Amino acid sequence: MKKITLLLILCLLSLITNAQDQPLPATVVNLLPKGYEVLKRTSGDLNLDTYPDMIVVLNKANEKETSDVALHPKKRPLLIFIGGPGHTYRLAARSDEAVTAWIVAA
Repeated sequence: MKKITLLLILCLLSLITNAQDQPLPATVVNLLPKGYEVLKRTSGDLNLDTYPDMIVVLNKANEKETSDVALHPKKRPLLIFIGGPGHTYRLAARSDEAVTAWIVAA
């Protein structure tokens, strides 16, 4: 089950939407760990409750987006936020091992 969930998350991340263009809601910003910034994010209704949910991949501030993945992979925190009424979000899950640095296409 965990492998299927991880595969689903990674597939969703590949479908980056226009969420990148809009500012993060304050409830999400307040839950981000200090020293990190958003590298990529996407949103959609993950739990079918009609509220938008969000998946966020972070990197350390001022860190390069890519790394020598084969020899020195950098881990990226992945956070899943579940949306609620009034554009509120709660942190539903976090993995510090799920994502490694990749080459970001321009």
